[in-house]
Amino acid sequence: MSSPASSEPFATLHDIVELFNSNILGEFEHATDKEYLELFKDVVADSRTPSIEPTVSDVRVFRQTRDPAAVEGLFRELYGRFGHRFEADQKIISVKSVSDLAESLRSLETRTSSSIELHITRFFTKESIPARHWKPVLWNYLREHLRDFQQGFSDGNLEPPVKAFFEHIGYQIHETVPEHQKSDSQFERDIADVVEHLKESMASKFEGKSADALFDYLKRCQELFPNRVGGKRHYAKFISICNSSGTGKTKTVLQLPKFDVPLLYINMRPTSDKKNFPPRNDQIAALLERFTSMNSAQFYKSCL
Repeated sequence: MSSPASSEPFATLHDIVELFNSNILGEFEHATDKEYLELFKDVVADSRTPSIEPTVSDVRVFRQTRDPAAVEGLFRELYGRFGHRFEADQKIISVKSVSDLAESLRSLETRTSSSIELHITRFFTKESIPARHWKPVLWNYLREHLRDFQQGFSDGNLEPPVKAFFEHIGYQIHETVPEHQKSDSQFERDIADVVEHLKESMASKFEGKSADALFDYLKRCQELFPNRVGGKRHYAKFISICNSSGTGKTKTVLQLPKFDVPLLYINMRPTSDKKNFPPRNDQIAALLERFTSMNSAQFYKSCL
């Protein structure tokens, strides 16, 4: 840096915290304080602020920390001692957003920590809430406060646990939120974080009985298909599976081969939808979508 009195280091606070959380937090349990200090200095050195000189006392404070969200505050305090200031994140959420999240959670049928986490992740991405504010702590928070959310489901009021989580990650709840523009790079990074999270969720162990219920329903539909309803035959063998985002619809369908059901999965989400997983099957989707602009005669001719 040109001067220790400069208002902001070259590296962002987010970069420094990410480096610490990914490389040091919770690691090196058997290292001495002096050994840990050397590792700690590497993090500070990567932030290109040579005037920062952490001490063994600083190391002991950081070693006692297991909450990734708390690390941000410790780094602000450390850098502040040496005249460095980071631009503060604006942590304000509207009353409407709190109510919208609480209301959307009520529609969840699977009310486990995993399903709640995935639903909140998608909601936060839609609202452009920076992943660095909530992603490091969401899973552990839900595990520790799942009873509060379950009580909210029972009471039909999920605003208290939702408000409590926003307060936990340092958000103020206001009637309105000032307009702000997120940089393209930050927005893309948040989307990448969410997609990676969805990939991990899809690859995790399947839990629950929804796949069994779906298979039983399909068998019942197969048995009923030859029968007429009101003197009319069924039109075709298809069903709709409707539920909120993150409730496990896709993952449930993907379990059907375990019941010896042939499965060909095709995703036709819009090309503009980059925030979700699994991704669109572009070639097959494009082939099928071209039929939507045809009339019946054109469609018939295309099938010959």
